[in-house]
Amino acid sequence: MKMTLLELLFQGIPEQISLVLLTFLISKAKVDWKRIVVMGIFMACFIYLIRLLPITFGVHTIIAIALLIFIMVYLEKISLVRSVISVILVYVFLIFAETICFRMISTLFQLSWDQIRNNEILMIISGIPQVILMLFVAFITNKISLR
Repeated sequence: MKMTLLELLFQGIPEQISLVLLTFLISKAKVDWKRIVVMGIFMACFIYLIRLLPITFGVHTIIAIALLIFIMVYLEKISLVRSVISVILVYVFLIFAETICFRMISTLFQLSWDQIRNNEILMIISGIPQVILMLFVAFITNKISLR
């Protein structure tokens, strides 16, 4: 499924930054906001380009998982096992967050998936709660790990 530039800016980039942040926290990597934001922007732009290719929907997620594991292992020097576990946990949580948030929004506003998917503004708005949820979980994870 292709993504517009507005979706990239207002949903894709914040989502990827929250994914990278949560991965850093779960893998116990040093939180460096500048690196996290740069990696999130890079990942979002990379995924945006992948989604432009004529490939089956979902393949971009597998590529994104592999890229984030690569980044954690080679740039952040986190062990392969810890990186794989952290990234998989974060993506499972993303799927959970997307499912919960989409169902709540579609039920609350009586909208179908097609209605949301075919409206750029609704797509962006429907992605905001999951990013907020992921940032909240990152905040809680950070507080727990500081104890």
